[in-house]
Amino acid sequence: DGTSQNTITLTGGPTLTLGRLEKNFFDFTEISISGGGSLQQGQSPFSFDRNVDLATLAFGWKQQLFGPLLFSGGIGFNVDGNSGYYGDITGSFAELIWQRRGYEFAIYYSPYEQVGGVRVKLNDFNYRGTGLPFVPYTPTDFTKKRQGLY
Repeated sequence: DGTSQNTITLTGGPTLTLGRLEKNFFDFTEISISGGGSLQQGQSPFSFDRNVDLATLAFGWKQQLFGPLLFSGGIGFNVDGNSGYYGDITGSFAELIWQRRGYEFAIYYSPYEQVGGVRVKLNDFNYRGTGLPFVPYTPTDFTKKRQGLY
């Protein structure tokens, strides 16, 4: 019928990180709080597609359990006082993560969406070495010149 819904959402907030994953037990904790707000023009003709959470507040927590094994979880709330959904949960998740520098495997579940799965993530950590695996790396004058360090 020609109706449409346009939205723009901004979200942000601080994250506190304690620890460095240098020890094997509980050496890393990350706590985050984020707030978000949406500006909306119009309303979607589909009830399942309507943006109803115009102001949100979310809390997250990530904790090292043992070695590269971490637990992460989070929950979000509608904090728009003019919304009929004020105080309702907007999303939640829990995941168990095996995290290494170059890759990550995770098993997750979202009770809010009733969805779970497995995630595989490959990280680009901008390796600048010689490319020879398992060989100690000592830069030479040639590699310094090539990398623009001279």
